[in-house]
Amino acid sequence: MVRVEDVNDEVQMIRLWCHENARVFRDRLCDDEDRRWFDEKLQTVLEQCFHCSREQIVLDDVLFGDFLVSKAGPYAEITDMEAAAEALGKYAKEYTAELQRPLDLVFFKNAILH
Repeated sequence: MVRVEDVNDEVQMIRLWCHENARVFRDRLCDDEDRRWFDEKLQTVLEQCFHCSREQIVLDDVLFGDFLVSKAGPYAEITDMEAAAEALGKYAKEYTAELQRPLDLVFFKNAILH
């Protein structure tokens, strides 16, 4: 859960709202046509409710998480994809050690964003 003190401004709050909607709804859509429909609806809500556009909010590569600082870190915006990949790699290595068998995962950009 995000804490008030972890949201810097209105734009970041809107980015968080868009991120959460995309993870809950868009990620479950099966084809490009449905994802385009979602993107159009999101744009409509941004314009009608928040009085801004997708371009003003810059929704490319929006990522929020709580895994960079520690396993119990604040739920905050992650802007450093290299740090995110490194943290996920570290967690995967720890998980593999518990399994006691190799598990080579590659955290490419799309995997990190989801």
